[in-house]
Amino acid sequence: MTPTLIARVFVLLVGDRPVLAFEARNTPEARELCSEPWMLDDLGSLKSEGRPIWNGQDKISVRPGTADEVAMFREADGTEDAEEILLVYLVPLDGA
Repeated sequence: MTPTLIARVFVLLVGDRPVLAFEARNTPEARELCSEPWMLDDLGSLKSEGRPIWNGQDKISVRPGTADEVAMFREADGTEDAEEILLVYLVPLDGA
């Protein structure tokens, strides 16, 4: 019998600002996702309150989600294609 891997909710931070929540199996997987070129491109091109979410210089880090962040993620979960990575932005996105 193959054990079931349970995903946890992690939060990507730009500087100290929580920006988005997503699921990963563990911290190394979460860190890997946050360094993917497509993720960095998105963070640099998406804007919140008129500014890019990431300026290309601020530190990007990851941590487990707080209870409130997990609740926000779970509320949005199930609304997207199960094959896609669900990213729940914790900041307002311009034009969204």
